[in-house]
Amino acid sequence: MNLADKIKIKEIWVSPGELTNNHFVEKLKKANIAIHISKVGDKIPIFDSALQVLSNGYTGKGDNNDSIVTYGNFYHTKFLFTGDLEQEGEKELLRNYPKLKVDVLKVGHHGSKTSSNHDFIKEINPKLALISVGKENRYGHPNQETLETLKKYQIRILRTDQKGALKLMQINQQWRIQTVR
Repeated sequence: MNLADKIKIKEIWVSPGELTNNHFVEKLKKANIAIHISKVGDKIPIFDSALQVLSNGYTGKGDNNDSIVTYGNFYHTKFLFTGDLEQEGEKELLRNYPKLKVDVLKVGHHGSKTSSNHDFIKEINPKLALISVGKENRYGHPNQETLETLKKYQIRILRTDQKGALKLMQINQQWRIQTVR
């Protein structure tokens, strides 16, 4: 919620499980932020297209597997954003979307040991993995085993703890990645 202190947020999309966190919901209400409860199939407008909600949580408890998972095809590049999804959620995602293939994966749960298992990575076959993780974080993310899984499948890895913020730009029919510290 520190972000809401710095910029105006009009609306936030949450999974039904997030509503179990009363403190979070109260902070949103105090900040006058509209709450949109996502549903599978919802489309979030972005660029000239939209992200499609593939999952809005599996447990309903507000845990990592209640992350909103979105998929989008932008300028002929397929993106999958997995939030904090862990292996249980990845398996469920593959059961629901058995032919899911992506070019760019936002790695789940900051690259922890509980995310990005071999079967999931092999099946979705990304070319690029983005890992959002704090530098020298107390959890030791990303986990070495997760990094080895990505390397095994020859996936290019970009990490925010090493590169800073990642900015993807589409220029002349090609994606460019700029890092910002």
